[in-house]
Amino acid sequence: MKEYIQYKQDEMLKLIEELVNIDSGSVNKAGVDLVGSRLKAEYEKIGFMIHEVPQEEYGNHLFIQHKEADEPEILVIAHMDTVFPFGTAIERPFRRNGNKAYGPGVIDMKSSLVTLLFAMKALIKEGSPHYKNVQIILNSDEEIGSPSSKELIIDAAGGKNTHSSWSRREKMVHLCLQGEAKEIIPSMSSGERHTLVLSLRKEEVRLKSLPIRSSRCMS
Repeated sequence: MKEYIQYKQDEMLKLIEELVNIDSGSVNKAGVDLVGSRLKAEYEKIGFMIHEVPQEEYGNHLFIQHKEADEPEILVIAHMDTVFPFGTAIERPFRRNGNKAYGPGVIDMKSSLVTLLFAMKALIKEGSPHYKNVQIILNSDEEIGSPSSKELIIDAAGGKNTHSSWSRREKMVHLCLQGEAKEIIPSMSSGERHTLVLSLRKEEVRLKSLPIRSSRCMS
């Protein structure tokens, strides 16, 4: 998995740059939907199904899982919106300086969105079945308190999805993770920079070997 991520580093950085250069503040529906459209296309390429939950005021939410998934037990939540006003991406677009990258939302959470996508790609590439046990929710309004997605997320974690037939399940998920980067990992040359590390209280786990711990959402 590490070797695959190292091999794909330039591709990942290119996609991060593309997403960072899209203004996607929480109230910028068009921008958030553009980010969602770009990610939707990438997930569809690797066999994932996407159910889009339309919103009038905010960006549309995306529910994502592989076409071979059957009641996945792991729910990963990530958000497409940022805190930055319209025009920020033009004023200070993505740039790299040595081992560091800069731009609106580069950590929170455009890089995390790309890391999650490539974690799924890596699992598929190495023949692991674990990508079939993951459902992903990309919401559009996390930075303002998730006013339109909160109940959707709660229902999904509790096994009460009603918005699409394929995402319904008869049981609660066993593990619910918020996939936001915990910290900046400084070495751009290291494959470890791209490993999806999710904070579970005081513990850290890698998506490749997620343990089943509880039915509660944690971040």
